[in-house]
Amino acid sequence: GGAGAELRGFGHIIPWIVGDAAKAMRIAAELRACGMDVRAIRPPSVPTGTARLRITVTAAHERRDIERLVEAARRLRRDAAAWREEA
Repeated sequence: GGAGAELRGFGHIIPWIVGDAAKAMRIAAELRACGMDVRAIRPPSVPTGTARLRITVTAAHERRDIERLVEAARRLRRDAAAWREEA
């Protein structure tokens, strides 16, 4: 995706594969600080090395909500330590 994301799945729950559990926790916290309800899913719920962010999209979301999430992810990827392994 445009924000450097590996998205999988279909339906209303979109798993964003991050890989590292600590990294998933940092990114989820940063996105929640931006007002988005994004949760980190990590071992033992998923296999080691496949930690992910769970994004839920419903009929209540508008296009601008999705665009806001993508823009926040782009901004974090560009600016925040959340994406760096050593953060």
